[in-house]
Amino acid sequence: MDERIVAIGECGFDALRGADEETQTRIFMLHVRLSERLGKPLVIHCVKRYGLLMKLHSELHPRQPWLIHGFTGKPELARQLALQGFLISLGERFNAGVPAVVPANQLYAETDTSQVAIELIIDKIENILRN
Repeated sequence: MDERIVAIGECGFDALRGADEETQTRIFMLHVRLSERLGKPLVIHCVKRYGLLMKLHSELHPRQPWLIHGFTGKPELARQLALQGFLISLGERFNAGVPAVVPANQLYAETDTSQVAIELIIDKIENILRN
């Protein structure tokens, strides 16, 4: 396998765009199986389908980490996801209450949707945690 491949994704669920939920679920399950077979984390895009995502995670008990990409939700949802073992990745825009409810070893930063340097996003998260 090509060592440059570090994760599977972005995959997941979007209630506002794309195929119907059944089709999204079928394709998501293919990605889950690939992630497990290759031993690579799963990078997840999720819009208004967190209940389904958490249900599948509970049922499947994946061995590989599931990382929520570009999380912009509320702290309570982030807390629930973290308690279930999800990793949370924050971009330039995120709810300021989220970093405090996600354990440091489950919290990531990303620049996928912005031109801002990753260091600025990390600084923003660290400043929130210090205050």
